[in-house]
Amino acid sequence: VWWKYLGEKKPWKRRKPWSNWNFFKHKLLITTFTKNTTNATKYNSLNGNFVYRTIFPPRHSTKIYCELYIDHRPLTDFPDYAISLEELGNSAIKPGHFYILTCECGEPSCRELHTPFIVKHYNEYISWHIQDPGPERILNFQIDAYRQAVYKLLKTTNQILSVYARKIESQDWQLIPFFSEWNPKKLRSFEKQVARLLHRPGK
Repeated sequence: VWWKYLGEKKPWKRRKPWSNWNFFKHKLLITTFTKNTTNATKYNSLNGNFVYRTIFPPRHSTKIYCELYIDHRPLTDFPDYAISLEELGNSAIKPGHFYILTCECGEPSCRELHTPFIVKHYNEYISWHIQDPGPERILNFQIDAYRQAVYKLLKTTNQILSVYARKIESQDWQLIPFFSEWNPKKLRSFEKQVARLLHRPGK
């Protein structure tokens, strides 16, 4: 063959012209990929646990309070602030304005908390709009993961109230916020309602 004498293996193949359809198809794929990437929602994670802190003066006693973690970081400075488990439990059931953060006495204004969390419920997630304490921010939680975390905290709370009732009544253990803010009937009711939402038909 004539091109073998020129030391070439094969003559240069001429490329086919790029058709208009291929051009638009390429752009369509890029647009679709970009749309899927930008609309992807990153949810925050919510976890909580109870802290037992022993204090001596004026008498030997133990303080028990709940800490919340957002993306494995404390929501705020604990124990300067306290978590209202009633408000937290209610926020998993319905949207509204909730003082999830409060003072250890149960009065939010003691810690200059004048604006409650604005909690909104959507099909796939629950959002918090936090103004106090600053900085102002919005957090989004996947709805079932949020309710599961709240359910675990409520269940642990009710176990503490039932198993250690004598220590709490004798003030050997101090609940933060104070015991008057821990309503056992409400907390049990919230636990049952959240459990029903998690295990409702269609889940």
